[in-house]
Amino acid sequence: MKKKILLISLAFLLVVSMVNYADPAQAAAPTKGKVYQWTFMSTIVSSSESFVVFKNFCQAVKERSGGQFVIRALATGEHPYKGSDILDAVRDGLTQIGETEDIYITGKEPALCPYTIPLDNPV
Repeated sequence: MKKKILLISLAFLLVVSMVNYADPAQAAAPTKGKVYQWTFMSTIVSSSESFVVFKNFCQAVKERSGGQFVIRALATGEHPYKGSDILDAVRDGLTQIGETEDIYITGKEPALCPYTIPLDNPV
């Protein structure tokens, strides 16, 4: 019985601490310090629903970091790179995050496209 009470007490403390840690009001509070600004380049057009998801992600990061981490999402046409050049832009430090499609990178980095390899399709 003592063991059961102890486990229930520990579980309660764990839940309380998790709720306290994940308080959105606390996370959204502005903090002073260095602001990190990153650029996120995509091969998706800005009218796509997928790009809206990326923009929402960037906004959530900004809110939850209290404005200290800002990611600027750029769709195709908003940056000067073709889809095949985005990996190179990340490698060269011209952008911090890049999203691209497997068709653009299969020739450059085949290891990044394992689903283009016929793993379970015997010929």
